[in-house]
Amino acid sequence: MSAISPSWSTVNVRATYRDGIVPDVGSVVFTFTDRIVSATDDVIFASGASFEAKLGATTGAISVDLPCVDDPDISPNNWSIKVEEKLKSGRGATYYIKPALAMVASGLNLRTVLVPGSLPSPDATTRIGVPGGLARLNADGNVVDAAGNAVLGGGGGGGATGPMGPTGPVGPAGPTGAQGPQGIQGVAGPTGPTGPAGPVGPKGDPGTGGVDATALRNIEAVIRYTTTVPLRTTGTSDLLRPVRWRGQVAPPFTTGYAITDLDVWDRLP
Repeated sequence: MSAISPSWSTVNVRATYRDGIVPDVGSVVFTFTDRIVSATDDVIFASGASFEAKLGATTGAISVDLPCVDDPDISPNNWSIKVEEKLKSGRGATYYIKPALAMVASGLNLRTVLVPGSLPSPDATTRIGVPGGLARLNADGNVVDAAGNAVLGGGGGGGATGPMGPTGPVGPAGPTGAQGPQGIQGVAGPTGPTGPAGPVGPKGDPGTGGVDATALRNIEAVIRYTTTVPLRTTGTSDLLRPVRWRGQVAPPFTTGYAITDLDVWDRLP
């Protein structure tokens, strides 16, 4: 394959092959899958143009500059380069790569290319205990730092636990729950003390047919037996006159009065 034109953007493609502990022997062939031309010069790479990079005798390494498949000056755009690893160990593979403008600064290491039918190449994100990789655990299941010290809460390397933070604000009250079942009847409490007597009520109206309280102020006797007593309307005070007789107001008797009922008598003045 002709040398790449200086006006083309290129990516350095590299790899190192070993057969056990010694460098592998052989070469890597890169083949263009399309007819490649550039708007910046008259260089043309025919479809199928190839370049063979031989492995270093003492290192088993290769390093070659290949054009960027997304260079806007190159036509067509986004083409592919076929890679054939022809190794004495017989463990070579065939696959395709797309060197891009984003790889110009870092280059492309073929060990990072995922070859169909093989395990992916390990990178930092899948390796244990390396920067950018997976955390390493000790026998207790704790994460350890580069020196093997357990990284516990409160800081790396097993530092002391920090102080407890302030209590957070009280959350809003929850909704009112459903009413619970009726509880059992409790035992009766002791009887309370007797309250004070209430005020005297107002005087009631006199009853029908009753005797006025003023007329009875001089009541002296209630006679329950049958007898006859003399009656006087005037005279000495040892005579009695009926106040009520047989349920009626006593008439003005002037003769003897037979008492056969519960009669009320008033001493004559």
